[in-house]
Amino acid sequence: MCARWLHADAESAGLGAGVHRLPASTLLSATGSVLSKAVVLGALLDGCEMLSEPEAKQVLAAYGIPVVETRIALTVDEAVLAAQEIGFPVAVKILSPDINHKSDVGGVVLDVETPMAVHTAAQTMHERLSRLQPKARLQGFSVQAMA
Repeated sequence: MCARWLHADAESAGLGAGVHRLPASTLLSATGSVLSKAVVLGALLDGCEMLSEPEAKQVLAAYGIPVVETRIALTVDEAVLAAQEIGFPVAVKILSPDINHKSDVGGVVLDVETPMAVHTAAQTMHERLSRLQPKARLQGFSVQAMA
């Protein structure tokens, strides 16, 4: 698995569990390069050649570059909850270490306005990915505030 989400890095840095519910920019400004190095090292140890989008945002935020609020959802229902916490509209994207270009498999939906639309978008992306790339590992969804 090439993705090591923010909560795992935060726990290893002694910041406790559950911090993945905070915007990356809030958490990373407190720990800076420690977490950015952990993200990159984790990806390298996993044999990854590139960071996932959430990992890249963690590194950018660690160096003070603004990023949109992003939450990781492991399930369709978690994607709905994440969107409600962030506020609408949101973007919903698939997370898979096997898919570099999400739009090639219909893995990006923008300007999603309601909880039902998030559910439908995530479920449809999951089904489409299973059909188009049956061997691809779906790790969940990235839910982001629309910029």
